[in-house]
Amino acid sequence: MERYSALENFLLASPGGYLVPMLVMAFVVRMLPPRSLAASLLRAVGVFSHELFHFAVGYLTRARPIGMTLIPRREGNQIILGSVEFERLTWANAWATALAPLLALPVLYALASWRTTNQVGGLAFEDLAWWILAGPIVLHCWPSRADWRIALISWPIVGLGLLSTALYVWTHDLSFLLAWSSVAS
Repeated sequence: MERYSALENFLLASPGGYLVPMLVMAFVVRMLPPRSLAASLLRAVGVFSHELFHFAVGYLTRARPIGMTLIPRREGNQIILGSVEFERLTWANAWATALAPLLALPVLYALASWRTTNQVGGLAFEDLAWWILAGPIVLHCWPSRADWRIALISWPIVGLGLLSTALYVWTHDLSFLLAWSSVAS
């Protein structure tokens, strides 16, 4: 009983603790044999969330999504697990639409924060469900090669962002960022 209590305290003490089972589940899903039914069903959750983020951000940025498919298909030597088609993908919205699956990470962190601050009653079966569903989402949140190529359409925005960051760093005293090293010594 003490071990369970210690585990429960670790998992609910902070969002970081709550994220550990999500990462473990992502590893488990990755290690499952690709042709197993469990792996296929779990990966379908990840693919669905990946494509749903593309679709939602594309809609919000006016890229006009016109279709979404979750049926795997072969194109050359690659298997495409899902895709979203857009009618109006431009340099202004391509980066946000292409990199949208990365938004799954802050969403999962928000879930962990919510769950660890509302820990009435300790661990519940819903936590197990969240962890099982979150594993494949973590696994599939990284943008694909095609997503990165689409994001490059927005090179003016990315370049402007990098230039702005460089100018900020050049014109401001950022020594406070190094202050922690003198405190740690």
